[in-house]
Amino acid sequence: MTTKIIADMLDSTEKTISISSSANSGKVPQLNTSGLVPTSLISTSLSFTDLGLLEKSADPSNPAEGEATIWMSDGTGAGDDGDIMIKITAGGSTKTATLIDFSAV
Repeated sequence: MTTKIIADMLDSTEKTISISSSANSGKVPQLNTSGLVPTSLISTSLSFTDLGLLEKSADPSNPAEGEATIWMSDGTGAGDDGDIMIKITAGGSTKTATLIDFSAV
């Protein structure tokens, strides 16, 4: 039996993640170290009508291999106040970049 869990942040009918193993039926999936649902459990693409971000007073920890984290800086860590940042881990290396420079918008 496949267990489905509603993910409130998703739009339309694409609001489920699945645990397809019958041994895991009825269990809640474990979030990864970044506090996210593992991509292997997402059965369809994600669709949002909007995405709200709150500025962080510290940079997030490094994401696991093959993952990324997006946040809004308050200027105390990477990026200036209001910048939209991304941190990506790939090939054993983690890099941080500015997606949107708030002062240039």
